[in-house]
Amino acid sequence: LPISITASLDSSQVTMGYQTAVKLQIVDIATSPSQVVVNQAEFPQEVEIVDWVYGDTTEIGNGMVEMKRALVLQPFDSGVYTIPPFLLVNGPDTVRTKALTLKVIPVDVSGKDEHQPIGSGSGFPE
Repeated sequence: LPISITASLDSSQVTMGYQTAVKLQIVDIATSPSQVVVNQAEFPQEVEIVDWVYGDTTEIGNGMVEMKRALVLQPFDSGVYTIPPFLLVNGPDTVRTKALTLKVIPVDVSGKDEHQPIGSGSGFPE
């Protein structure tokens, strides 16, 4: 069994300021753990990495383990961002995920009622 890494977004669309997660599924050598690497220079500055969550690690036989990890992201600006590939490096072997696309939509500040007063006759909010 070769080492492998796959990545998926919890949600490919998120509202600005809210969090989403990149879920990583890793198959690795139990006795020789790999490193997970992401190119910080390629990572969009508008998307902050706020947490790294360690999930389950399961022995799958033949000296291999399957690990679940998550990277919690919080975007601070609307737009469409490319999350660069994650690399799994084990000695001379490197495997990579596909890049992911995250769409960040602006916060809806219009409110539910479209007929809300915006101020009093004096021009100042009440």
